[in-house]
Amino acid sequence: MLKKQDRHTNMTTDRWIALGAMLASVAAVFVSVSSDMTQRKHMKLSVRPIPTILFTQTSDDLHIDLENVGTGPMVLIEVSYEYKDGTVANTVIDPDSFSEGTAGEIVIFELDAESAVSSGSAQRLLYFDPDPENIATQIRSQALRTKLDDTVVTVTYTDVYGTKFPAFEYTLIARNIISQ
Repeated sequence: MLKKQDRHTNMTTDRWIALGAMLASVAAVFVSVSSDMTQRKHMKLSVRPIPTILFTQTSDDLHIDLENVGTGPMVLIEVSYEYKDGTVANTVIDPDSFSEGTAGEIVIFELDAESAVSSGSAQRLLYFDPDPENIATQIRSQALRTKLDDTVVTVTYTDVYGTKFPAFEYTLIARNIISQ
């Protein structure tokens, strides 16, 4: 049978062991929560969309693409266009205003709100296919280039986490293309 003092020493030792185990478990919970928060922050920072506009003009065609060169999907909120006369529109041009006097086909690609552009891919905004059989193609298509010249394209977007980014602005510069 244990003496009274030995029982007291055993109880004190048991309490210290229990206190140590409790502190170790609290520290483990703290490290786990901290690690989870750091991982979430890293994931948010590593999924960043970066928009850019590709404005391609050749004697064969003209097209405008919105490309995502970032590391994560770009959720489009709005794409708007401000022309040099100050008017703002939600479509790159009014195709009806170019149906006459423009030799070739103009295709406008409408973007749905909250649509996404995955990393490394592009969304076409405008495609113009001039009529190569029409001798006046270059002259008539210049009206389209003139309309697009100095147009500011503004892209409002977010990532999959809903992070607010400043709107991206790009000014189109239309150049005369001489056919070869």
